[in-house]
Amino acid sequence: MTEKMEKWEYEEYKKRISAAYDAIVTLIDVDAGDKDYGDKQIEYMEMHDELSNALDGLSNASLNLAVLKEDYL
Repeated sequence: MTEKMEKWEYEEYKKRISAAYDAIVTLIDVDAGDKDYGDKQIEYMEMHDELSNALDGLSNASLNLAVLKEDYL
């Protein structure tokens, strides 16, 4: 049987997810679509898409963590 997480462990995960989210937000250039990156345009646009996907993933992780906390604490 798996061990139940303690409340402090949930809070620590929540802090880490929040810190990761904030760090990625600082990497995103909201004006990237309006800039000319020359030969690297596609690579820069793909990078920003991947960063946006990472934000979506972290948002989902945060929601899942909230559900787990409600279910088990």
